[in-house]
Amino acid sequence: MICIQLCFFVQSTALYTYDIIIHQILPNLLIVIFSIALLLRVCRQKYRVGQSLQWRKHWKMTIQLLFVAFIYLIFSFPITLMNFLHLCGVSRQSTSTLLEYLLVLNYCMILLCPFACASALPQLKNKIKNILQIRQQARVVAPMTRHIRNTILNQTFA
Repeated sequence: MICIQLCFFVQSTALYTYDIIIHQILPNLLIVIFSIALLLRVCRQKYRVGQSLQWRKHWKMTIQLLFVAFIYLIFSFPITLMNFLHLCGVSRQSTSTLLEYLLVLNYCMILLCPFACASALPQLKNKIKNILQIRQQARVVAPMTRHIRNTILNQTFA
């Protein structure tokens, strides 16, 4: 079995505490604080400037940034919470199974980020809509009538 934990988990409690606070708890808190600040600034700017041509571009960029931040928080916050509980005194044995699943789930963040970036591309949206509309068009089946000349009908019945 391969040990995937860093060596200072066991050897140095101070270094482990520093690592958890600086590299996990602080980034999550900063993302939440600055995302809220961004939303407040965008809302205030919208009322101050009003609807302009540039507003749509800024709104799309804001939504894209918040979507990426939301994806990051969904997948990194549970791991941060587990490590914080470990710092508070909860034993690793009680959270080890859940932590294994959360570490695997953390890789989903990497897979979902391209979708967040692609959601802001209007050309891609139009292409996808066109593809879906072509496949969804109902095919109408209607009877076809053929007009046959009277001379051909008369020759066949005579």
